[in-house]
Amino acid sequence: MIVDDLIDSGKTMKYILDQYTFNPLETKIATIYCKSKATFKPDFFVEEIPAEERIVFPYER
Repeated sequence: MIVDDLIDSGKTMKYILDQYTFNPLETKIATIYCKSKATFKPDFFVEEIPAEERIVFPYER
């Protein structure tokens, strides 16, 4: 399982999955937020947000 805070466009997560050097039987992706414009959708997410919305996490302040 791969866990992230946000999938914006989906390009980074797709890149990460493409870099796997082994072939697990199953990989699940979970995020807190997923933008509606994302080309890659996670298996699990808490909330889908509009493409133009900007999320500022506490560690970014």
